[in-house]
Amino acid sequence: LSNLTAGTYTVTVKDNVSGCTVVGAFVVNTPDPLEITAVVNDVNCFNQSTGDINITVTGGSNPRTYSWSNGATTQDLNNVVAGTYTVQVNAPVGCSATRTFTIDQPQEALDASAVVSNVECFNTATGAIDVTVWGGTAPYFYSWDSGQSTQDISNLTAGSYNLTITDSRGCTFNLPLTV
Repeated sequence: LSNLTAGTYTVTVKDNVSGCTVVGAFVVNTPDPLEITAVVNDVNCFNQSTGDINITVTGGSNPRTYSWSNGATTQDLNNVVAGTYTVQVNAPVGCSATRTFTIDQPQEALDASAVVSNVECFNTATGAIDVTVWGGTAPYFYSWDSGQSTQDISNLTAGSYNLTITDSRGCTFNLPLTV
């Protein structure tokens, strides 16, 4: 017998010469259906390739093969750009499952601008820098080369100042300024 569905089958074999009979029962099992679950890690910084899709497959039987919409044939995708990815998992005996995942990224790159107020008189500390930040992923963290950790700084003397802005995903933007 071939092309059987799952179930229990009984066969009786009889010897036509001596009349002996033997009965046997056989169980045909089918594997559980393939199930795909995943942990998706989004891209950290705009236009980078730091996204990951780590899939777990249950059911079916081994060996399994993987076919991703971007051409990859590995179980997991690592260091990919934002986008939509589909994986087809194939197991022996024609079992297959398909699943689509989306890797996101920040809407735009971390960026900043500043309005600089120069000192009013020679050798005074009346300068200020007012910073505006956009893009990346809030909240933002500020580190001035002069030691301050606020977005804006004031009571500055004439000179060069550098601000490093870091967003919550570790993306950075450097803003050199002169008062």
